[in-house]
Amino acid sequence: MHTMTEQDLFDPQTQSGINRAINHADEKIMSWSDKALAFLTLYANRYDQEFCATHVRKWATKQGLPEPPSKLAWGGVFQRASRAGIIQRTRSDYFNEFESDNTHAQIVTFWKRA
Repeated sequence: MHTMTEQDLFDPQTQSGINRAINHADEKIMSWSDKALAFLTLYANRYDQEFCATHVRKWATKQGLPEPPSKLAWGGVFQRASRAGIIQRTRSDYFNEFESDNTHAQIVTFWKRA
C-alpha cells in the first residue's frame, strides 16, 4: 500500500504555507499539532467511515481542541497521519455539506482509517 507523501498532496508553495501554519500553531498553542494528531487518530478510530478535514476539525473543536491561528495547520496534521499509516486517502470530490465554511462546491479530500 502506498502511503501518500507531502509531494503527493501539495505543491511546494502550498507545502511551505502548511509548514508555516503548523509551526505558528505550535508556537501559539503548546504542542497543538500533537494534540490535533491525537484527535484525528481518535476520530478515525471512533467513526469508521469516510471523512474530510472539516468533519475532524469541527468535532475536535467541540471536544475542546483550540483552533489554530490558520486552518492550513490541519493540512500538516493530515499529512503526518497519512505518513504514519493512521489514515489513507480515499478520494477527492466536490463537497457541499459545509457551505458556511467556504467549502461549498470546492474539491475536498476524503480519508478513512488505514
